[in-house]
Amino acid sequence: MMPDFDGILRTRCNVDGDVAVTKIIIACHLFERETGRRPQTLDELVPAYLPSVPLDPFDGQPFRYKPDDGILYSVGKSLTDLGGETWAPDRSPDRYELDEVRGDPWAGDNAVFRIWE
Repeated sequence: MMPDFDGILRTRCNVDGDVAVTKIIIACHLFERETGRRPQTLDELVPAYLPSVPLDPFDGQPFRYKPDDGILYSVGKSLTDLGGETWAPDRSPDRYELDEVRGDPWAGDNAVFRIWE
């Protein structure tokens, strides 16, 4: 039986992404606490809170940030920037897929993380 190399690589990207997202979220909260405002770009976090903006492990580009929506996102397994939407407009996930996504941001087309509730 052949190992599932695609699955192994995707899992590695998910784990690396989780670490990067955690660092960015902590940096955003520290920035807000110390400046009294939320960052307008992730570049504002460099170098005081992060040495550089972490890269999305799926495409090697910096993580995407939408300050007005308070979200951070990755292109995820779709490798397509959907502007922070979990599902591509031409896809209609069935109930099973939606159930699978609950609790797993990496299950959608883009992985979306809320920085502030």
